[in-house]
Amino acid sequence: MDGKYTVYHWQYDDTSRGLIPGGYPAYDKVSNTAELTFYIEGSATAPWITGISTSPVKVTENNYFSINAGIDDVEKDVLNLTTEVYKDKKHIFTHRKKNIKPIDSLGQISVNGKHGDGTPAVGDITYPVTNTGDLPDKAQAGIYQVVCTVRDQTGAGIGTYKFIVLSEGKIIGQVYHTDQWEINRKKYNLNRFKDEINKNIPYDDYMKLKQPRTRGVNVFWSGEKFMLSADVAGKPIKVTCKINGTSYGANMKNSGKKNAAGETVYTGSIWDRSMINKWGRKEPVELTFTFSAVYSSGITKRHEVKIIVDNMEDYWKLHRVF
Repeated sequence: MDGKYTVYHWQYDDTSRGLIPGGYPAYDKVSNTAELTFYIEGSATAPWITGISTSPVKVTENNYFSINAGIDDVEKDVLNLTTEVYKDKKHIFTHRKKNIKPIDSLGQISVNGKHGDGTPAVGDITYPVTNTGDLPDKAQAGIYQVVCTVRDQTGAGIGTYKFIVLSEGKIIGQVYHTDQWEINRKKYNLNRFKDEINKNIPYDDYMKLKQPRTRGVNVFWSGEKFMLSADVAGKPIKVTCKINGTSYGANMKNSGKKNAAGETVYTGSIWDRSMINKWGRKEPVELTFTFSAVYSSGITKRHEVKIIVDNMEDYWKLHRVF
């Protein structure tokens, strides 16, 4: 029969290795599962899908979109339409529209070629385009497939449409200490506060602390090398980092590594001799680092990271502390 079919396959581990009927239910787990979805289209007399499109025509990342579906039928029956959307082969959305009635050139409902009062329809008889309304989630980079199934009393027609949403890029940066300076930071905190203080401290909260202040992971001494890392989506042509309001910056390089989301990790560092004793002598200073990823499409994605430089106690005096 026509319609949608879903086949599930699963099997269980038998930890008794067949020695005990039914195995050990408390231990046996599903070890192999698979799912297959397919559609069977109806005969020649079944209704059909005349077209599928998206609104807007070009679907872009991080924007909402909807699906349009056109339908038709030889007998001009009342039709039902189901629209399903898959992303990267995973079902994410279903929309159903029932009792879709054909309309003639006069704008009157004309089921089976006749008006409600029995008079014949006039001119062309067509069905209105069905729009799903915006999907609940914004579009993300990936492959989308739309399957529309239109049905009357005797059969079903199926239409499919595929489109790709390209990543417009994304960058998330991080500023961190060299290994040795991270050790120094922890030793400083352990000596004074008996705690490594492995957390970020917002600038306003930091300024409220009594001296000597706990140095969070985002607190640096002036003269440290700023280590940089950025997770970047897509294929940028250039990745950079700059300290706002200064001439200090760096071109970052592809490390050849990827994060759990499949984004490329770029690395780099910023240091210059002139940075020694440059910031935080009289009071702690907040610096803003802007990470930028430039793409061939002309799009530039940016991400800002704020850190604190506190040099009220010179870094070269640390040997007195630990």
